[in-house]
Amino acid sequence: DRNIITDLTRMNSYVKAEIIKGLTFNADFTYAIENKTMRWDDFSVYARNWGSTTPSYIVSKSASAAFRDMSKRNTWTLNAYMNYAKTLAKHHNLNVMAGANAEETDHRSSRRPRTMTVCFFATALIM
Repeated sequence: DRNIITDLTRMNSYVKAEIIKGLTFNADFTYAIENKTMRWDDFSVYARNWGSTTPSYIVSKSASAAFRDMSKRNTWTLNAYMNYAKTLAKHHNLNVMAGANAEETDHRSSRRPRTMTVCFFATALIM
């Protein structure tokens, strides 16, 4: 079995301002937090047991190993640019853009295995 749970929170903001006629400043910022928990198991064994003629589960799901992986990711992104637009002599358009982008991601993860010991015993009766 596998079970994945993801919680995602994302926040965005945006600003646009005209500094002077034709010169516009634009900026946007995004911050995201993602928490993820994954759990999986099912290392069962289906075979013929000692002294049996029909196959069955020798090791069931409840008597096997299981794993849990927990991760957290924080991400932010900033975009900022300025745009200058001007019309010259009613027929020529000048449009200049300059900007910058910055991003950062921090990812942390921990995997926790849990194993259960399964022992098999065989006995023989000799008469």
